[in-house]
Amino acid sequence: MTTSLHRLVADPETFRRAWPDTPTVYDRDAVDLQRLAGRQAAREILADPDLRPGGFGMVRDGVLTAERADADHPTDTLVLNGLHRSWPPLVTFCKALSTQLGHPVTGNVYLTPAGGARGFGWHWDCHHVFIAPAGNFSPCTGP
Repeated sequence: MTTSLHRLVADPETFRRAWPDTPTVYDRDAVDLQRLAGRQAAREILADPDLRPGGFGMVRDGVLTAERADADHPTDTLVLNGLHRSWPPLVTFCKALSTQLGHPVTGNVYLTPAGGARGFGWHWDCHHVFIAPAGNFSPCTGP
């Protein structure tokens, strides 16, 4: 049986025993992870006020813009925060992952168009983050 954590890391037991303290890339099934929330899901979420998260908008170079939230924007990053509360695939996934990890889990989606767009620059977070690519992706190697 494939668990939520196994969808993110190859060896869930080792991960649970020793959480990494440095950035780590896990080679997982991007197509599988895209099923949780991709561009079409973002369109549906924005169209349905019952699914729309409390925190959403467009970001360019780390700054919230006045642009209307749009899953197909040509230059800005769509930010959909808190989907662990409203988008059924992420609700189920995040609840299961939280149970497996013994920690609260949130689910956010950030869609940045291909080509030189940059939603957020280099930064750090004070919590653990899994980044699951929703399209063509290559791990960052530096600024």
